[in-house]
Parts: sequence; C-alpha cells; structure tokens
Amino acid sequence: SFERAMKFSHEEVHVWSQYALCLINLGKYTHAYSVLEVVARLSPQKVMPCLLAARLCYEHLNK
Repeated sequence: SFERAMKFSHEEVHVWSQYALCLINLGKYTHAYSVLEVVARLSPQKVMPCLLAARLCYEHLNK
C-alpha cells in the first residue's frame, strides 16, 4: 500500500503524487488535497500538484 511505501520513502515526490491520485480516484478529496499540499511543498517548481489541488477545490470541495 502507499502508506507502507511512504514509511520508507517519506520525501519521495513520486510516491506522494501517486498516493494523491489514488485518493482522488477513491473519492477521498479532502485527504487528497492535504497530500497535494505536501507534494507542492516537496517540489515547488512543479505546477501539476497546484493544478490538481485547484481542480479538487473547484469540482469537489467548494473552496
């Protein structure tokens, strides 16, 4: 599982990104948003986590 993978590679952006996508797919939007915030912090030069977070807010979280 992703929780187990994150124990061994807690600063790995790819693992966090995949975990966020998995949560989105499962419909756990609030948790996915929190994970995307971590991804954006770990990799500030990438725009995709910010775009995914914005999409979550617009489509599912009413923020």
